[in-house]
Amino acid sequence: MFENSLKIVNCKLIIPLLVVLVFVLSPKAVDAALLINRPLYIGLTSGLVGYWSFDGPDVAGIPSTATTPGTVYDRSGNGNNGLYWNATGTPPAIGRIGQALEFKGAPTRTYVKVSNFCSQISNNAGAISVWIKAAVITTVVNDNHYIFNCGSGHSPSLVIIGGSTPALRFIKSTSNSNVMSSPAANRWYYIVATWDTNVQRVYVDSVQTDSDAIASISPSGDAAIGTFATIPQNNNYFNGIIDDFRVYNRALTADEIKRLYKIGATLKVNKPSYTGLDSGLVGYWSFDGPDMYNNTALDRSGQGNNGTLTNGPKRAIGKIGQALEFDAFSGTHSHVQVGDKASLDFGTSDFTLSAWIKAKATQDSFPSIIHKGATAGSGSPGYWWILSSGISKFFMSNSTNRVESIAITNLRDNSWHHVSVVVDRDGMTTHYIDGIVDDADNLSSYSASDINATEEFSIGGRDTGGSLEFTGLIDDVRIYN
Repeated sequence: MFENSLKIVNCKLIIPLLVVLVFVLSPKAVDAALLINRPLYIGLTSGLVGYWSFDGPDVAGIPSTATTPGTVYDRSGNGNNGLYWNATGTPPAIGRIGQALEFKGAPTRTYVKVSNFCSQISNNAGAISVWIKAAVITTVVNDNHYIFNCGSGHSPSLVIIGGSTPALRFIKSTSNSNVMSSPAANRWYYIVATWDTNVQRVYVDSVQTDSDAIASISPSGDAAIGTFATIPQNNNYFNGIIDDFRVYNRALTADEIKRLYKIGATLKVNKPSYTGLDSGLVGYWSFDGPDMYNNTALDRSGQGNNGTLTNGPKRAIGKIGQALEFDAFSGTHSHVQVGDKASLDFGTSDFTLSAWIKAKATQDSFPSIIHKGATAGSGSPGYWWILSSGISKFFMSNSTNRVESIAITNLRDNSWHHVSVVVDRDGMTTHYIDGIVDDADNLSSYSASDINATEEFSIGGRDTGGSLEFTGLIDDVRIYN
């Protein structure tokens, strides 16, 4: 035992240190309520006639199709909700302020339509404010990619004009203002266009770039974000990301424009950047807002092991941002189904399982944290991590026999705990609770056993039920090879 303990401290130091760091570097309770949404203090609501933040609570029904659009809610108070079309396979994107929407250009033709909006835009004074990040800057003449367009004709419009020298242009009736020449692709810009009865002005990143005499208009009809509002062609669709779109019926002042720019230029409202520890990651499900796409939990390890929310696990406030809530007694076997992925099979190699859990006192018979086989003893190869009477318990199995390791501490206290199992195949299998070793078992006699399995990897339970469902919250699940 003493020799094995020395082996963990010296030769296998990296994995235990990683477990401790994942626990120590996690945010304190003050960060636990972060839900990856916009802050409440963005303000500047006076004169707003349309405000589409595109943040998580402000969109619904995504992905959408050509026949079933999603909804983007107007937070100006005027009820100008938009319909988000053709967003099949297009998840919300990480924006400049919280979440943004991605527009795929042609032939996908994603866009937002706001019916009967344009008549609310004043001819006497107004402003358009938006963050954009174009994926493509067209050099083709007459390829005009519209960021915003109102009613019949072009007024008012914000558009990237194609050509040998592309330009971002604001158009109001016959008055054109070049916002900037040759904008760069894959770079965020904050664009504002304002007008009054005499002049229109345009700003890039809060700096005025042009002003022109103005022509009178009387906007009417529908508005479009991401394309031309009436009878758009393939060359009219914007390709990129749009965030925090605002329309005012008054001209914003230079100071107000600077205020809005500084919010987007400096604010970071996504999950903390210090959760790192990417080396060896083969599965990472944060469950945070930007990492959830409809019923899909996106894998941020880079391995593409995305999971499907199955039978209704619910989004909830987590330990780090957002978590998922599972209920073994709902009768639906709620879990996240990832599938049989080669990168989550470890053969005879070392690996680590890690998660934050908040377990309720009443649990199923074998509440699964992570399941990939090993449930039927010798006939079921794979690995399986459960709470056994509230205690962390881990199984490994090949097609011949199964071994197990069990910790000490009862975790059924409805409190957050960081739990990990570090599997050193030629040494100890170690359970960590809140960064501290809770128990270790020598399973080295099993080191040559291949535990690869065709069972599907799942979090919180599995499809077939069988008293294997977890009850409580699970957050920030990580798998290392």
